[in-house]
Amino acid sequence: MVASSNTVADDTWYLDFGASHHLTQNGDNLTDSSPYNGKDKITIGNGKHLSISNTGSTCLFSNSHAFQLKKVFHVPFISANLISVAKFCSDNNALIEFRSNSFFVKDLHTKKVLARGRLENGLYRFPVLKNKKLAYVGVHKPSAFHSYNCRPVDNKVVLWHHRLGHVTSEIVTKVLQKCNISCGKNKATVCSSCQLAKSHRLPTHLSFSRASKPLELVHTDIWGPASVKATSGAKYFILFLDDYSRHTWFYPLHTKDQALPIFKQFKLQVENQFDTKIKCIQSDNGGEFRCFMTFLQQSGILHRFSCPYNSAQNGRVERKHRHVVENGLALLAHASLPMPFWQYAFQTATFLINRMPSQVLNHASPYFTLFHKEPDYRFLKVFGCLCYPFIRPYNNHKL
Repeated sequence: MVASSNTVADDTWYLDFGASHHLTQNGDNLTDSSPYNGKDKITIGNGKHLSISNTGSTCLFSNSHAFQLKKVFHVPFISANLISVAKFCSDNNALIEFRSNSFFVKDLHTKKVLARGRLENGLYRFPVLKNKKLAYVGVHKPSAFHSYNCRPVDNKVVLWHHRLGHVTSEIVTKVLQKCNISCGKNKATVCSSCQLAKSHRLPTHLSFSRASKPLELVHTDIWGPASVKATSGAKYFILFLDDYSRHTWFYPLHTKDQALPIFKQFKLQVENQFDTKIKCIQSDNGGEFRCFMTFLQQSGILHRFSCPYNSAQNGRVERKHRHVVENGLALLAHASLPMPFWQYAFQTATFLINRMPSQVLNHASPYFTLFHKEPDYRFLKVFGCLCYPFIRPYNNHKL
């Protein structure tokens, strides 16, 4: 503050990283003030020592929230009111997040923003409400400084919101009207308890984006483990979904660590067949996909992944999982086959889904979109139907 040549008003408070105590130039700012009898002095930036006249506490109001400052020193010759950042956070159970031109005061536990201020003339000015009248609960002037009497009188709607068990503001208003209690116009407030107890995930909207060419973006995810092992011993399967054509590739897995070798096999096959490179792969960032990182970097493939516990962001392949599983279970049910045959049912379901017209593709099939030719439906048979294998070439004798 010694380096600042600006004239500062008495009610202006600034955050100071280097201050060990809160300092004020105006004794009227103190509550429960008493003369300071100690021998300590305030050392400022130019090496001078300033005397302490009084000590006490005060309360700063900002955005309808009260902040307490304990053990504030009254130093008449200080050039501005200073808030010790360390003591402020300790006094108010808060944290302060600094930006290049602003700062935010947040609750230490809920991270709710309690106040926000700006950088003015190179200093972080605390947003104190001017001409704020202190209103205390039950007393005119407190004899001791406590957190419960440093708050303005609660808004009626907020008070009744708490009394009625944290119901909505509409219900509170109706109850007050039935009781003939005037509530006036009240600003909307955020109840931290409701935020913690009643939080819900916001809806995830479907994405209508689409890659411009095959293999530009490939979605992948692993399904499993199955409660019943397949006849081949597989407990999982992995899908690769081309974002452009919606064509799907199905690979059974015995364990999740087979995912990377299977992806290398898939990559080699499709890049050779379609004479193009995989540009980007999207997954849910599960542990089985983290081992992909080195190989993807070496291959120049971007890796996109969804946020933790938000599988809807990887929804395209998640919905394909559901499509394959539901169709596969329907095939098993119709064929009256036991559950260990799920691998063959899911493979057949994937094969058929790739050849079915899709509204997403303007009623074209993924097969047609990828290969530019219509699929052949004439050779299809009902899954699980009776068949007789032709084994004569394998007979050991003519009978």
